[in-house]
Amino acid sequence: MSLSSRRGPEDTVEICPGKVIARRNRSLTRIAQRFGFLGDRPMRWAWSKTVNFGDWVGPYLYVQRTGRLPVFCNTLENGSHPVNFTVGSILHKVQHDNQAIVWGSGVMQRDARFARPRDIRAVRGPLTRARCLELGYDCPDVFGDPAILLPDHIAMSAPATGKVGLIPHLDHHAEAERLFGQRDDVTLIDVRRSVPEVVADIQSCAFLLSSSLHGLIVSHAFDRPCCFVAFSKPLVGDGTKFDDYYLSGGITDKVQARRLSGEESHETLVQAATEAAMPDLASLRDGLRESCPF
Repeated sequence: MSLSSRRGPEDTVEICPGKVIARRNRSLTRIAQRFGFLGDRPMRWAWSKTVNFGDWVGPYLYVQRTGRLPVFCNTLENGSHPVNFTVGSILHKVQHDNQAIVWGSGVMQRDARFARPRDIRAVRGPLTRARCLELGYDCPDVFGDPAILLPDHIAMSAPATGKVGLIPHLDHHAEAERLFGQRDDVTLIDVRRSVPEVVADIQSCAFLLSSSLHGLIVSHAFDRPCCFVAFSKPLVGDGTKFDDYYLSGGITDKVQARRLSGEESHETLVQAATEAAMPDLASLRDGLRESCPF
């Protein structure tokens, strides 16, 4: 099974193997739920005009784990039916009390505000848990971004010897293309594609550098060294999502992003990846599997 990222008609939201169709008609969704359809399928994920593979890891895992199709829910409207919140810095999208079932989601900013979830099974890391507790919400100390479970569903493969891959955040793609696009020794990995396609590119590389959080997470999940890097444009948020992730894997010293200029030698890039902090994700996987709501 694979998920692509093509949008479909505006009156539908479903994710199918091989294609994406969007079901946005909330009234139809509620009618289906009233008659016992859809079950635990409602899910909230980030869905922007430009595809970002990290946003689609949650729906991808849902399909892989259940064999069914999740239904996108806006969550701006109040509703009694539970909605799964999984991969991503999306807790600020929890708009109504007693609606969200949280499994591995995180906060975008340290002081994020969001409604009381119905059930928190796991969160991305200690900073997200701390914010939940500050807001008065019960939160277990079960950590991990569910993207670390991708190796459960996509086979590990051997990399090409010495190959360096650069995974720019969606907002950094143009700058990365300008700085590194003409180099034969660096493979640019485009996050504007499906989860399996990006994972395949990541696994083809022996050394990686990423300004994308899920570029880092997926690289580490498939046991590839990956260096956190930055470009000239700052990302949205205060950096909490990166700190949260590293802390979840036992990295207590703050990891600073390395600013890239495009002038770095191949050897310098390899060294940066090799010496980069590598979170311990193995210790998190069982807790995530056991706490999964679907």
